Amino acid sequence: MLSVEVEGTTYLSLSWAEVEEYTSDLAERIHSTYKPDTLLAVMKGGAVIGVLVADRLSISRVYTVNLRSYEKVGLRGGVEVYQKPSKESVVAKRVLIVDDIVDSGQSLTTVIQLTREYGAKEVRSATLLIKESAECIPDYYSHRVRGWVFYPWEVREACEEIYAKIGDVERAKKILTAGLGFPQREVDRILAKVM
Repeated sequence: MLSVEVEGTTYLSLSWAEVEEYTSDLAERIHSTYKPDTLLAVMKGGAVIGVLVADRLSISRVYTVNLRSYEKVGLRGGVEVYQKPSKESVVAKRVLIVDDIVDSGQSLTTVIQLTREYGAKEVRSATLLIKESAECIPDYYSHRVRGWVFYPWEVREACEEIYAKIGDVERAKKILTAGLGFPQREVDRILAKVM
């Protein structure tokens, strides 16, 4: 995991290889104590992790819930649920809720509560990462982190955030590629659009 400090904010980035490694670790932890028959992935980041976990645990019933709790990096808003799973997808099922990270825990708490209200037989939660400041700890996680995390599928978000923070394209490119490990070609393509 790469780390860089920019204007007082710590940013972390995971490579695809680290995502795969951490997901395998997470799946092993889950498999040792829980046999879910349904996986509910929290969109967007949880969808990627959810599919990887479902594959490793041979879970064929995978559903999504779409919500948002952030407007911008580091600024928290209320939880807004855009798309709920159908009640039929979770009722009387052993459900594993998967997300990419727990920051405050608002999103995870909301989805757990919704899933229980829909009549799930058992509900457990898993995230790849949790922030050290998390108020809600999932049943399973791979690593604790301190800082803002960018995943390899968040190149645009990382570019926009770093550029907005410093306002210098060349410095942003250096931070994004050398500091956070994003591909030069993608960084150049995205930053060309903001200039």
